[in-house]
Amino acid sequence: MRKKILIILGVLIGLIVIIVALAFFLTQGAVTAVTDELAALKAKNTDNAYALTDAAFQSATAKTTFQSYLDANPYLTTYQSYSIPERSTENNSGKVVVALKDQTGTVIRYNFYVQKDANTWKVHAIEVFPDDKSKIPAVALPSFKTYEITSQAYTDQGYTLTLPKSFTVEHPDKYSTTAYGTGAEDKEVTIDIQKIILIDPAVELDKLKNQFKQIDPNNKFGNETDYTYTFADGTSVLSKSVLVTFKQDNKDYKQWVLLVPNTKTGILYFWTYTTPVSLFEKYITLAQDIAKAWDIAL
Repeated sequence: MRKKILIILGVLIGLIVIIVALAFFLTQGAVTAVTDELAALKAKNTDNAYALTDAAFQSATAKTTFQSYLDANPYLTTYQSYSIPERSTENNSGKVVVALKDQTGTVIRYNFYVQKDANTWKVHAIEVFPDDKSKIPAVALPSFKTYEITSQAYTDQGYTLTLPKSFTVEHPDKYSTTAYGTGAEDKEVTIDIQKIILIDPAVELDKLKNQFKQIDPNNKFGNETDYTYTFADGTSVLSKSVLVTFKQDNKDYKQWVLLVPNTKTGILYFWTYTTPVSLFEKYITLAQDIAKAWDIAL
C-alpha cells in the first residue's frame, strides 16, 4: 500500500512538473516580449521601447504620450531589479505581472498586457497595480515652479520676457530674440520671437503654411485656433495659435506658433516654442508659462 501511494505521489509530482514546464513554455514568448521591453526602458531607449509595442498601441498612443507616461512612472526606467510572479496567455493575448524593485527596496507592480502582432508577441498596454499607485512619487513637469525665473525688458524689441534664469538669450538681429536652455536636456528647448510689419495674423499664417510646405510637403499643421493675448492694461487682442511638425537634420521637431498683433505699434509678433517631438509635451507647461508672462508694450 505504502509503495502504491509513493508511486501515485511520484506520478502526481511528475504531472505537476510537466504542467509547470508546459505553462512556462507556452508563456515564454509573452515573457520575452516584456523582458525586451524592460531592457529598452532601463536603457532609456524610448524609440526602441515604443517599437516593441504592438500596432494597436502605437495607433492609440503617440510616442510623445508614451514618453510622458514614462516620465510619470520613473520606476519603469530606473528600477534596480525585477521579478515576474505571474504570467498567463490565452490564444493571442496574455498578461505578465512584473514587480520592479528600486535601490531603496520599494516594489512597484505593473501589469504588462501583450498581444500577438503578426505572430510576434508585443506589448499592448502597461498598467500599474492600483494598490501601488500611491508609492509612485509625483513628478513635477518643467514650469516656472521648477525653475528660478527672471524678467528682462527688451525695449528695442518692444516687450519684457520672463524666463528661467538658466536660459541663454541672444538677439540674432534687431528684429528677433532667441532663448534656450543650458541644461543637458532643456538645451533643446527654444523660444523665438520675431517681429514684422503688421498684417492680418490669419493672412500671415497662410503664408507660413505655404513656406513650410514648399520646404517639405511632409510638414504638418494642426490644432489651429484663435488665441487671446492680454496686455498689461487688461485689454486683449485676438491672435492665432497653431502646431507645426517638421524634420530638420533628420530629426523630428514640433513647434507651437503664436501670431500676436500689436495694432498700436503696427507690429505682428511671431512667438514660437520648439523642441524635438520627444520633448514637446514634457516642456509645454514651461512654454505656456513663458507665453503667459510675455509682456508686450503698448
